Amino acid sequence: MPHPEDTRPQRVVTGRALAAGSVGALIVALGAPYGCFKLRSSTLALDFSVPAAVFTMFLLALAVNLGRLVTRRSLLNRGEMLVAYSMMAVSCAICTMGLTGYLVPQLGALEYYATPENKWEQVLLPITPKWIMLSTEGVGADAIRYFFEGLPRGLASAQVRAIVLEWGKPLANWLVFLLALYGTSICLMAIFRKQWVDDERIVFPLVQLPMELAGEPESSKERVTPFLKNRLLWIGFVVPFVICCLNALDAYYPFMATLQPRQVWITRLLGRQWALEFRISWQGLGLAYLLSTDVSLCVWLFGLLGSFYTGLSKYVGFISAEKLSGYGASRSPDLAHFGMGALIALVVLRLWIGRRHLLAVARRALFRDSDVDDRNEPMSYRTAFWGVVAGLAVMTWWLCRSGFSLPIALLILGAAFVGFVGLTRIIAETGMPVSIVPLISSDFVVSGVGTSALSRSELAALPWTYVWDGDVRTFVMSSAAHGMRACSERRRNYRGVFFAMMLAVVLAIVASVGITLYFAYSEGGINLHNWFFRNGPRRPYDIAGTLLRAEPESADARGWITTAIGAMVMVLFTMARHQFVWWPFNPVGLPIAVVGWTHKMWFSIFLAWLIKSRVLKYGGPKLYLRLRPLFLGLVLGQYTGAAVWIVIDGINGVTGNSVFWI
Repeated sequence: MPHPEDTRPQRVVTGRALAAGSVGALIVALGAPYGCFKLRSSTLALDFSVPAAVFTMFLLALAVNLGRLVTRRSLLNRGEMLVAYSMMAVSCAICTMGLTGYLVPQLGALEYYATPENKWEQVLLPITPKWIMLSTEGVGADAIRYFFEGLPRGLASAQVRAIVLEWGKPLANWLVFLLALYGTSICLMAIFRKQWVDDERIVFPLVQLPMELAGEPESSKERVTPFLKNRLLWIGFVVPFVICCLNALDAYYPFMATLQPRQVWITRLLGRQWALEFRISWQGLGLAYLLSTDVSLCVWLFGLLGSFYTGLSKYVGFISAEKLSGYGASRSPDLAHFGMGALIALVVLRLWIGRRHLLAVARRALFRDSDVDDRNEPMSYRTAFWGVVAGLAVMTWWLCRSGFSLPIALLILGAAFVGFVGLTRIIAETGMPVSIVPLISSDFVVSGVGTSALSRSELAALPWTYVWDGDVRTFVMSSAAHGMRACSERRRNYRGVFFAMMLAVVLAIVASVGITLYFAYSEGGINLHNWFFRNGPRRPYDIAGTLLRAEPESADARGWITTAIGAMVMVLFTMARHQFVWWPFNPVGLPIAVVGWTHKMWFSIFLAWLIKSRVLKYGGPKLYLRLRPLFLGLVLGQYTGAAVWIVIDGINGVTGNSVFWI
């Protein structure tokens, strides 16, 4: 008879897990900026698929399996490895596109890129809070200039020290907002975890490969996990890995360019207005195989229709005259508003469907209801609930201090969190490795209330929202949701995962900001990545400057109508799915059908849908499960090939050798 203590859930947020996760988070936070900013090579931390975290998890899995072979002991158990992965995934969502690549350059870009033509010194600088950016006088002015141009030779160590210290004040001010933002995001995912994972049983395709890598041997006699011994895994691995090598060798041996396999075909239709793209994305193909066929059908078909509408609207001249930022799907305003309407409806419907769980969380948090059991959750519902309340309060105060009125600050936060929660839910169901919200919060506010309802200080505060809610191809909420899914296994106690993720947040911010400053001051930011140090930091100020100089405008009525249509279509599709057994579409992919990334990925998802539907028809679930490692191998081979060549290029000093984008 087992001892009573043996039946208790195994605690996995241990010192070993935190140590492994911290090392992995630092590797990601230092390695991804090195590859992206310094080498301008493959980007492994820009997207929801968090390739840098998956590759680091692969290295950890190899180390653990090697340790079993040598010592016959496991360095980490499965639960500890998954905690470490969750920390790496969080780090991946911060170190480049998610935060650092925008925050650090933007702190000095307003002064550095101001010219007589754009008139930022007259229009923006006087009404921008001084605490939110680097000082434009004295040491601050030197810090800005040298950041973009590099430190001059012979600079005294005292001057260097003064320049480094100059960054302390704005970064400390930003840290208050960022810790509130990320803490709130993690708390929200702790609240939603049971509803999404246990009740609705969402697939979470992006985390399936890390969970397999964390596998354990089938018996005490085995030393290597079955997944790593599966031949189909390595067959799938070889294909994208070899293609990466063929593409990378061109930088060393130019004659290899003739051997590079073609992976993109573009056909132009409707008077060349519709660019129909056929792209082979190995990660897209591998991840989409894990989806149910109704979800993958929805994503590729709606994505194809969205691409078609983009071309058709240009062909017939049915184009909105509204000027938005260009982020998300806003280059096509009608699609952006339609997608935002669908996204709002998706979030509201999901909250309604999960209302019983959310009410239970509230009862536990407010009244300590003992009937609500949260012992196996990553954090107590009471802590998560009040963490959300406190985080939202801090962010609202911070935004008001930056120049927004209270109503506009609440509207900015509301639109942003609708995007975060909605897109996190979509990624969890569809496994889209690359996507973005249809309409970012600043565009939603500018279009929804009009510039006539915004003061000059509010328009000047808009650029600072782009740091955390602009080019949102990745964010911490999604990484936290997937990390908690990885940690949601029976017989294990994951209490403390919040602390582990917040530790990863701090490590990622400190490490990525530090290495970014080092690269910029040693070589000059303008000599590094063109987008992150030149075009990216200027765009928010260009947008705000244009709005400040233009005549005030009222809310865009066409945008509101299109938003309502998108919400209505989402509601009708959701009702049809619940009412009719024969209904073939899962509407979860509808909000991202308007996004350009879906238009690029549709063909790979179509291929996966076609293959899986044929596999299920002729081989059934047994053949599907047998082939699953083959498709996971495609994903692992793509990420490993890109990471290996970053290391090789770093050793040889080769820059611009990108072999992986999407």
